[in-house]
Amino acid sequence: MPTTHFASLIGCLEDNGKPFFVGSRYDQSQTGSGRLFLRMNGGGEDSFLTSSTY
Repeated sequence: MPTTHFASLIGCLEDNGKPFFVGSRYDQSQTGSGRLFLRMNGGGEDSFLTSSTY
């Protein structure tokens, strides 16, 4: 996510959902449902599922 700091915590619902900034605290509602993926920003990957760390 180019609009957030490098290595900040970001999340995504399912592998095709839009990434969102989590940071140290997240206080918003999400309209979608499904599996929650978290990772550090700046991995250079388009998908949350392409990382071998999961």
